[in-house]
Amino acid sequence: MRQSYNAFAALFALAVATLAGVNGGGTSAESKHVEQKLNAADFVHTTLSSGEPAIVDASGVAVPLNHFERIASASTVADGLLLEFAEPDRVLAFTHYNMTQGWQKQRFAKPHSIDHLDDVEGLLALHPDLVLASLHGSEQVVQRLREAGIVVFNLGEMRGVDAFLRIARVVAALCGRPEEGAQYAQRFLRTLQAVAPKIADAQRKSAVYVSLYGDKLYGAGANTNYADILKYAGLFDKGAAHYEGFPEYGAEDLLSMDPQFLITRTGGAAVLCTHAGLSGLQACKDPQHDIIELPEAVISSAGAEMLIAAEWVHEGVYGSSTSDD
Repeated sequence: MRQSYNAFAALFALAVATLAGVNGGGTSAESKHVEQKLNAADFVHTTLSSGEPAIVDASGVAVPLNHFERIASASTVADGLLLEFAEPDRVLAFTHYNMTQGWQKQRFAKPHSIDHLDDVEGLLALHPDLVLASLHGSEQVVQRLREAGIVVFNLGEMRGVDAFLRIARVVAALCGRPEEGAQYAQRFLRTLQAVAPKIADAQRKSAVYVSLYGDKLYGAGANTNYADILKYAGLFDKGAAHYEGFPEYGAEDLLSMDPQFLITRTGGAAVLCTHAGLSGLQACKDPQHDIIELPEAVISSAGAEMLIAAEWVHEGVYGSSTSDD
């Protein structure tokens, strides 16, 4: 349960400054690795019958690259990216979550917010010309918005770093800044890779993400933002090695993995080791040291906060940045 809130705030400022200042240098091998990763996360370009350039969203709809002036975000990940790529007066609304509970929520101050995408009437009242959203089973809502003349771009699932790199480039392109989007994605990935570059696989300490909700234990396996955070923090993620997605754990599941460290949301350390059967975990022998807490708005984010979370976890486990050795 290491680190204080003030220390984390300082770390956040440092990581943001580092991300802004990375200039795209590095060895040719590092540059090649970054470029391969970015190419794998690219999005699909196309041309409409009218001759307009367009990009294809996650539902297969081609969206023209118009100059959008009234953008509404129904995606917590898109919120932060709009701060990077869109002038403030072009953004009508951010998500209600980021405006009320997000990390550094003061950055998302707007007169309007979007709580649920199915509030079609509320969205129409804003008169947006573009809505950014991550949609799952909301085809009828999208159809109503599109029938009203609103362009909706489905960003797809938020499943970690690869998805974030793609979404960053998409949002930048929709804001008319594709080159800046490519540069941002490169800087983000290079900075993330620099969090724990010198830790070989055999030297990685083991960890599992777990949080207690009510009396149930929930974790994160492969193909999630949590798994990417632990990987880039320099850890061997036992949850990702055994599970995919978001499993519900029994005490016996955690005991069988028995990681050296538990990663959880703020307040978790006080309750995890008192949960039935978990006191035998090796991380519970010294919870002040071996249970790392992060604010939920940071550890649960599939956006830019993943970098901050990886820095926080790395510092909590290893004590100092291996990149400084």
